[in-house]
Amino acid sequence: MEDIKSPAAMIVQSEKFGASLAQALKVYADALRTRRLRAEAAVAKAGIKVLFPIVVFILPVLFVITLVPGMLSVLKDLAIRTCGAGHPSSSGLAIHAW
Repeated sequence: MEDIKSPAAMIVQSEKFGASLAQALKVYADALRTRRLRAEAAVAKAGIKVLFPIVVFILPVLFVITLVPGMLSVLKDLAIRTCGAGHPSSSGLAIHAW
């Protein structure tokens, strides 16, 4: 709403005091440009400020969620192969002594 009130008030004042409307619009455009540049700089700084929490808190959790299940299954397979290699029943076949 402020973006509408400000140019309207500027136009009214320009007509009331007999000032050049073109000059008033140039000043207003410069003010808007400066405001936009400040906003862009703030957005750029915000991206840098968000990078640290993402790297410290979110990425490790993401790695745990994606890598741990695969590592657990590999370790489980290795444990089964190393522990069960010497047993004759480890292949699933039953050997009976007759």
